[in-house]
Amino acid sequence: MAEPKVCIVTPIHNRISATIRFLESISRQSFRNLETIIVDDGSTDGSYEEIAERFPEVVVLRGDGNLWWAAATNLGVKEALSRGADFVFTVNNDVVLSEDAISASVSCALREAPALIGSTVYSLEDPQQIWFAGAFLSPRTCDIEHEKEPILGPEGIRETQMLTGMGMLIPAESLERVGYFDQDAFPHYMADCDFSLRAAKKGYRLLVSADSRIFNEVASAWTIQQMERPQFGLMAKLIFSRRSAYWLRGRIRFYRRHWGRGKVRALFRLYVMRFRTYVSRAIARRMFRRRRGRA
Repeated sequence: MAEPKVCIVTPIHNRISATIRFLESISRQSFRNLETIIVDDGSTDGSYEEIAERFPEVVVLRGDGNLWWAAATNLGVKEALSRGADFVFTVNNDVVLSEDAISASVSCALREAPALIGSTVYSLEDPQQIWFAGAFLSPRTCDIEHEKEPILGPEGIRETQMLTGMGMLIPAESLERVGYFDQDAFPHYMADCDFSLRAAKKGYRLLVSADSRIFNEVASAWTIQQMERPQFGLMAKLIFSRRSAYWLRGRIRFYRRHWGRGKVRALFRLYVMRFRTYVSRAIARRMFRRRRGRA
């Protein structure tokens, strides 16, 4: 039986060094019936030219810099389907894939069909630390929390409530039933969780594979950087910037679509908790600077 065809779809915007490292990890994959599609959304650092020179086998599509994650990914997914993909593997460029990541995901998808398969995501800075092994809406925090415990058991899979787009294997036929990522409602964050929840409603299992491992630059995420370097006034960015995982408009749309108005009201609690954390860090940071200035 021939291997199914997998197309990797990855949007990029600058950060060519991360993209080169990512593409090198793809070249080491044990799974061979593989094609990579990069959607270069307005990079200004020579990404298009360098990829074309160093990885001529990679398909590069170009955007104008206004696609954001969901629209860029949709562009790549449509190209993948036009090239006869049996599976689409969505993933970011700030990752390194283990050599068996694609092979393990495909094996799991064939064995557990119909299913979407998520990879176990580790921190690139600390490869023993799990960043994602499943996701769920926490009734305590009213936030989307990640499972971070290792996946145990002979099957090496965990059923989960949601998947992240960072290492998600999607059967091509599911896109006809589920549709694409909702780029209008969720241009950057939440589109992956929304897609996986819509797929679950159509009868697809959401699974995370312990054997499909990828390593992500966790600390480079925009929201995490803002939380780690808090300054007064930047809380507004967390709420109103599309680059933020806590973009208010997207959160309201997401919670209303999947959990109803009751959970939308619970968002107030989430933002109060985040605001307290943010302000306390900002105060501590300012006090530290003052003490250092006096020393």
